[in-house]
Amino acid sequence: MTADADPQSLVISARAALADEDLPRAAGLLHDAADGFVARNDLLEAVRCLRMAVSLHRALGDLADAEHAAARAVDLAPARSGAAALARADLHRIQALALLSEARTPDPAAEAVEALRLGAAALQDAGDDAGALRYLVEGVAVVQGGGHGEPAEVLAADALALADAAGDHAALSELAVLASSRAVDAGDLPGARRLTRHARDEALAGRSGPQYLAAAVAESHLAEASDDRAGAYTSLAVAWVTLGDLLGADTARAAVEPLLLDARQRWGAAAFQQARTSYEDRRRAELGRAAPADQEGGR
Repeated sequence: MTADADPQSLVISARAALADEDLPRAAGLLHDAADGFVARNDLLEAVRCLRMAVSLHRALGDLADAEHAAARAVDLAPARSGAAALARADLHRIQALALLSEARTPDPAAEAVEALRLGAAALQDAGDDAGALRYLVEGVAVVQGGGHGEPAEVLAADALALADAAGDHAALSELAVLASSRAVDAGDLPGARRLTRHARDEALAGRSGPQYLAAAVAESHLAEASDDRAGAYTSLAVAWVTLGDLLGADTARAAVEPLLLDARQRWGAAAFQQARTSYEDRRRAELGRAAPADQEGGR
């Protein structure tokens, strides 16, 4: 960085580079901007720049550079500040990713889980329980995505405790979908289907449309894998109606109709119509059973 370079202008240039999808240049500019803010003794802005650089290095797959930037942010952040907690959480996340990708130790997954727990604890110590929960849920996805189901369950237990305490239905739904994936890996399709139904219920309780759709799609895929095309169709048809209530009719149609069309393409027109008819017959039967009860209640 030149001596007279304005760090704020460097941040603006970094954003322009990011808009041009030039991530390496954007990361370099953010490092230069951090140097400039340090020279001005504006450590919070320096940390903010370094944290953005961490995200870019991670997106580029440069975990060594990401770890270096995160460690510098930890060193610069004022003690006991929110910025310090965020920087420590970043550093522990990058360390966990490095452990999982490089397998430098006898039990990298267990060590990655401990690193992520430390990162979540840093956020909790700063009073950011919501941030800690998001951090843990992401960590569960990362660990089990690397094929480490059992270590992921350890992290999931921490996340479940926080989500239960907060009454965070969206997080509970996401954790149930992740648990369903672990059940599939363990060969327990019935258990996986139960978990996706639970995920859908939690998402509905929290009125979280994106999480509801994710759970419904997972449930549909599992039903199809179990040769239950009627169940697969039902999951998507019910999702269409429910998402219409949560997000509006146009959004629901845009989200679900392509999934149904894709199912029709995979199954063939006759099998698709059979699944649809099964769903419609069941709905008519349910409505028929409900009508006498409504009449009885109105007397």
